[in-house]
Amino acid sequence: MSWKPGEHVELLTDRFCVRTLKPEDITQRYVDWANDEEVMEHLNLPTGTLTHDKLVKNLKKYDNKSSFNFGIFLREPDLMIGVHTANCDFAHGLVLINVMIGDKDYWGKKTVLEARGAVIDFLFDEDNFNQKRRIDKIWGMPFTRNLPMVFNYRALGFQCEGVMRAHRRNHKGGRLDQYMFGLLRSDWEARNRAIGR
Repeated sequence: MSWKPGEHVELLTDRFCVRTLKPEDITQRYVDWANDEEVMEHLNLPTGTLTHDKLVKNLKKYDNKSSFNFGIFLREPDLMIGVHTANCDFAHGLVLINVMIGDKDYWGKKTVLEARGAVIDFLFDEDNFNQKRRIDKIWGMPFTRNLPMVFNYRALGFQCEGVMRAHRRNHKGGRLDQYMFGLLRSDWEARNRAIGR
């Protein structure tokens, strides 16, 4: 793809269009996910904390240069089913990623594998990020209790680099462990060669 920092991003997969989220994409459907305890549990957020106004305000933090907030949309019909963020640290060639699939009809259907694969390709593409801004590692910090997300990281070739014990406060009063998963550019290239990409 021909992309310049600051421009809209659109990534196509077999089933999805992963694209820059716009204010008009913050619909009641999205807000409803924020009020769904089962969806929010994986993010360790109490329901009702992400209102329409807060979600729109949060969207303004992403500049499509060093920070990205992608909507994950079905290609047909054009319906958002989740979001995927990426925050770059160009000084160290790192990107922190996170995902939420709000539409439960797409849980357990390799949605994250397909959408995240496109995001990883985009982030590791040297045509998008020149040598000075090259990305060499992508990382994430799922809660250890979030077994579907742990599966997704491992399935995409991420390595577990450690466990941060009692690293976050649970909004219900306890503490939660988090994994540290990392994917090196060389890991991704080797995986792609192995599957003939």
